[in-house]
Amino acid sequence: LIEYYLVQVMLTMNRLVHQILRGRNGCRSAVIFRGVNTGANGIIQGSIAMGGVGISVGDFAQVKRIFSADEVKEYGKLIGDDNPIHRAQDCYSSNEELSPRVIVHGMFSASLFSSIFGTLIPGSVYRSQSFNFHSPIYTNEYIIGRVDVTKVKDLRKGLLVTCETTVYKKVDIEGETTKEDSDCVLGLEKCVKGTAQVWLPGLRP
Repeated sequence: LIEYYLVQVMLTMNRLVHQILRGRNGCRSAVIFRGVNTGANGIIQGSIAMGGVGISVGDFAQVKRIFSADEVKEYGKLIGDDNPIHRAQDCYSSNEELSPRVIVHGMFSASLFSSIFGTLIPGSVYRSQSFNFHSPIYTNEYIIGRVDVTKVKDLRKGLLVTCETTVYKKVDIEGETTKEDSDCVLGLEKCVKGTAQVWLPGLRP
């Protein structure tokens, strides 16, 4: 019983915080919530609060990640994908010289989207996901997975959230990927782009 009331108090406090953060016109102010550590997938940052309380159009969340060759190898074993482009010894660059870089499975990189919702809003259910792959992601490249809320539909027993889903990698002036702490970042290269719908049971707008 005590735990129940503690949860209710936390939810109430979250609602109050979101009301404060919204301006008079009802728009979200440019506030970034503290990061949530997801373990292997790094720290999630953004304006989507834990539990999804007050989620609205314009909210976002993102996570920074670097995939290792060992992780790609283990993922390939798990799903039974023996494509040589995901193995270091068989991965060649365009000039046919042996390259230490390995292409990360597209679905592996796209899994960042569901991990964001699963971590921030336990109990959330993925309803659909579509995406296009624009540029390959290699191991040891610094990437950012991001979801941007574009629509929130209020249903009887929860919310159906639609969002844009994107994976970027940082590139420098020569188009090469950079490390997280690099000072020569020119911009972000789009690697994966799509749309997702996520069911958030029990939440109200």
